Amino acid sequence: LSSDPTLGRRPVPQPAFVATNRGASRPALSPLRAMGKRAAAKSTGRPEKAPKTPPGPLDQVLQAVEGDTSLAAALPFALQCPASERHEFQQKVVDAAGALMSTSELHALQEFESAEASVAAMEGDKARLETDLAAARALEATLAADKEAKLAAVAMAQEAMAEKAKVQELEKIKAQELEVRKVAIDKEHARFQDSLSELWEPLVASTLPPAQWRQRNTKLAALLRLFEECSIPASLAAALESAMRIKADA
Repeated sequence: LSSDPTLGRRPVPQPAFVATNRGASRPALSPLRAMGKRAAAKSTGRPEKAPKTPPGPLDQVLQAVEGDTSLAAALPFALQCPASERHEFQQKVVDAAGALMSTSELHALQEFESAEASVAAMEGDKARLETDLAAARALEATLAADKEAKLAAVAMAQEAMAEKAKVQELEKIKAQELEVRKVAIDKEHARFQDSLSELWEPLVASTLPPAQWRQRNTKLAALLRLFEECSIPASLAAALESAMRIKADA
């Protein structure tokens, strides 16, 4: 400070010193620290938490320049003087604080703008993610509907296959029944063929001699039973019996 030629024009206010009980001297406390000391001295007993008060303009300025300790120490004394009475050094301190605050404000503004850009980007990402989520949910709904349709189609196909299996089983049973009936009919047909060759033809042709009348009567009784099985009218059966008892050439 002594090398500055402007110091000779006006004396620079120096910090006041107060004497301690040990005879040493130290710089006087700043107004803010002095107020804190007096408040602490008045408190007795258990200390109570001081209510939080919003920072004043000077506190905000000191907070902005707290990175420069020498500037933070000199600034309160420079601000105590009116602007018209400030020494050039004090004005330089104020200007330096203003420049530092402007830089801090610029940095804060840049950080704010960067934060706003980040928020805008996050909003864009959020909108894009919401769009993707909506598309994913729509796709999920479509796939779920397709799944339900396929499950319904599979159920219908299984039901149709089960019904077809029942029909095939019934047709198989009917085929087996028809086969049994065919076998029975074939046996009945064979029996009728045998009866015709053994009963009808000899009796119609009168090939049995009169001496074998018992065999003739046996065959005639068997033939009448066959007529009865065939549901031939009784009158026709009686007429056939009378005719067959007469010899063919008589």
